[in-house]
Amino acid sequence: MTPCQDPTISAASTLAQSVAMTALEMRGKNVLMRCNMRCARGYWSVDEMRRAIESLAPSDYLSFTYYQKWLAALHLLVKEKGVLSQIEIDRRVASLRAETNRR
Repeated sequence: MTPCQDPTISAASTLAQSVAMTALEMRGKNVLMRCNMRCARGYWSVDEMRRAIESLAPSDYLSFTYYQKWLAALHLLVKEKGVLSQIEIDRRVASLRAETNRR
């Protein structure tokens, strides 16, 4: 199976597209800081992060913003490493959507 056929990566692409990116991009610096802290704690390496970004479907890689690529990669890595389950991710996405809709 190629990375583009991997359903986990497709789910990450869908997540990146489905969330209100403007709200998440405003938090982009915070997400990146947390990612770097996780990386420093040994959850994943810089190389794994790069691999996750580069494994996006070509159309997603070319169309996503910088932060959308990181978000899709983080989605993939936290599931791969068992940091969060899909249920926990779905709950947090729903919370962010609700917060965004209140503004």
